[in-house]
Amino acid sequence: MSILKKFKKTRAFFNILKFIVVPIYNLIWMNVINIHGRFLYFEWFKTKREFFDLEKNNGVLKIENFDVFKKISKTILTACDKKKIDNAKEKLNEVTFENYNQSNNGTNKYFLDIYDELDVQVKKKIIDFASSDFMISTAAKYLGVYPILSKIVLIYSIPKNYDKKRGAMMFHKDEFGYKSMDIFMAISDIDNESGPLKAIISEFDELGPFARILNDDKSMIPGNRGKVEDRNILKKKNIKTKMVTIEGVSGTSILIDSFKCYHAGGHCKSKVRIQLRILYSTIDNTALPVIEKFKDKILFNDYLKHKADKDKFKKFFYEKRSRIFRNLKFGRFLYKYYRALSFKY
Repeated sequence: MSILKKFKKTRAFFNILKFIVVPIYNLIWMNVINIHGRFLYFEWFKTKREFFDLEKNNGVLKIENFDVFKKISKTILTACDKKKIDNAKEKLNEVTFENYNQSNNGTNKYFLDIYDELDVQVKKKIIDFASSDFMISTAAKYLGVYPILSKIVLIYSIPKNYDKKRGAMMFHKDEFGYKSMDIFMAISDIDNESGPLKAIISEFDELGPFARILNDDKSMIPGNRGKVEDRNILKKKNIKTKMVTIEGVSGTSILIDSFKCYHAGGHCKSKVRIQLRILYSTIDNTALPVIEKFKDKILFNDYLKHKADKDKFKKFFYEKRSRIFRNLKFGRFLYKYYRALSFKY
């Protein structure tokens, strides 16, 4: 092992990243890369806003018995009628190989996005929730810049090959950028039998993507690459970790920076699970959906266009893309930069 590789595992290297590299990069990320979002952030918070403070909770916060969340989850659960669920089960039990993600392909298929199957009125309520002042303020306060709506999925997961833990069932970070905020919301009641989302909080999370766990999966199988087995994250004696799970009744939610914190879920044992995910991120997210397709998903032309045309905040939130990052080479350069400088633990 080279001297550099050994040094990247030391507390000295951790402190260099913590006190020098990360603070400098964070300033560049907010005030150069995301300068447009930074200006909007200051303008947005000229008005007093209510929000959950994710920063004070180490990038992971569990929310229970919050009326707004309970209301939208009940609406979605009611919309997931027997016909939609039976159709989803049928698709998951079909042996097809159309997915690039091999952990959710063939006889291993265990989850499906059923958002597109929802009625238009239910979609509108989800979009209204995602774009509410409260949710935008929560994301903006954590990011330090005004956010972009980046993903809405409604995931239906079933028990399938339980002994073959794979893909997103294993611990991982979503390595698509520097900082993000997700809300994962239990639509059905979730317990240990229905594959609850689990998030790990550790002392090294403050480095964000500049910290990586050793012993991740080195396989070249899409879906498994880079994932971490439970034994390699929960039994490390040299770090202190805390686990937060989404277990709870419908509406229970976890707010998490999925680019920063290790998380896993969907490992259903005997029960199915329905979970809503909404992702807020920034222009440097290398997985931002193609805007034309995303507009169809969020009913932009039929429902949101008039709002975006009259409101610069909404226009940015729904439509913003970067010419620089539209070419993925620059985004991938940053990804390689995070990895090259990452602290290994």
